[in-house]
Amino acid sequence: NATKKRYDGKHRVTRIFLADYQLLKRLSQQAGMSMAETLHGLITGGFAHKVPVTPVKLPVPAARAMPVPTAITTNGNKVVAFRIKTKGVKYA
Repeated sequence: NATKKRYDGKHRVTRIFLADYQLLKRLSQQAGMSMAETLHGLITGGFAHKVPVTPVKLPVPAARAMPVPTAITTNGNKVVAFRIKTKGVKYA
């Protein structure tokens, strides 16, 4: 096309939403680079920076094991009527 100027051959028009433009402008100003470089970095993933993760120090209560008391109830002649025992414990 003979009516095209040299400028038109080097640049392309890209349509974006106004909110996206404002976000791109703010990001480029914060990074101190041009909007084209910022857009290129967003598209190619060049801004994927690692955020240092620091472990949160919270007081965690220590787990304590409490023995379960064994209760034996007998009816007058020493025969066991009721027994509470911990799991896995075997009595004769």
